[in-house]
Amino acid sequence: MPQNSLFHLICKIAGDELGYDMADMKEIFRRRFLIPKTVKIGNETLEIYPSTTSLSKGQFHELIEDCLRLCAELNITINTKEYNFNGVQ
Repeated sequence: MPQNSLFHLICKIAGDELGYDMADMKEIFRRRFLIPKTVKIGNETLEIYPSTTSLSKGQFHELIEDCLRLCAELNITINTKEYNFNGVQ
C-alpha cells in the first residue's frame, strides 16, 4: 500500500530529525491529528486513538497531509514524488 509506505517514510525521517524512533513518531502523529474515541472503564475515562489501519483512504490521505504540513513547518524535507502523492509538498 503506497499510503502506508509513505506514512512510514514520514515517520522515519521526522523521527530521525527530531530524535524519536518510528514507533514514537507514529504515536505522536496519531495523537496530534486523529480524533480519539472516549471510553469509560469503571470510574476512569480513557481516550483511545484509532489505528492507522482503521482509516479510510481519504482519512489516511488527510493524516499524511497533516504530517507533511507539520514537517514543513519544522523544516523537515520529505520527498513524496516517488509515491505519486497529490498533497502538500
